[in-house]
Amino acid sequence: MKKLICLSTLFIVFLLSGCNSDSPGNYSFSLTEEKKDIEVTLKRVEEHTNSHYALTTFHYLITNNSEEEIKVNIKHGEQDSDSSTKSSYLKDGKGSFHNIMSSGGTLVDGEGDDTHSDGVVSSIRIPAKTGKMEVHIGYQVIDVDSFETQVIVTLPSGEAVPFVFNGKLNEQNLIEE
Repeated sequence: MKKLICLSTLFIVFLLSGCNSDSPGNYSFSLTEEKKDIEVTLKRVEEHTNSHYALTTFHYLITNNSEEEIKVNIKHGEQDSDSSTKSSYLKDGKGSFHNIMSSGGTLVDGEGDDTHSDGVVSSIRIPAKTGKMEVHIGYQVIDVDSFETQVIVTLPSGEAVPFVFNGKLNEQNLIEE
């Protein structure tokens, strides 16, 4: 009987320890910036962990209302302050930059159907005139409390247009599952 009580207590402790607020979560945002007929919205942030990696993925909706195709620039691997003018990045509240692990996009037509997708890429092309793309960029980090993230869109002229978002991964933005 004593053994059963000990095992039951241990089981309950393990269950409760897995239910803390530091476990990975999904967070909802609706932050939008518009520049040069391009609209970028940060929609959500997801944290994932498994035995091989820890990943925080930012999901954007990018709408191209310009007359020309545009590109989202993504520099995989090590990020630093020098990268900030050329590529998308994630900087945490402590000022540390984090490596991009994955990226891709899905072109969405008027009915919301998927018409295109990419795996890990260095740039994502978005067609002219109301081309809408759901873009995701995953960073090699978990447990980011506050962040600054940037998406760089390059115009055909070569001009880089930055879209910068700041936020917190907290209870207020947490999506209840």
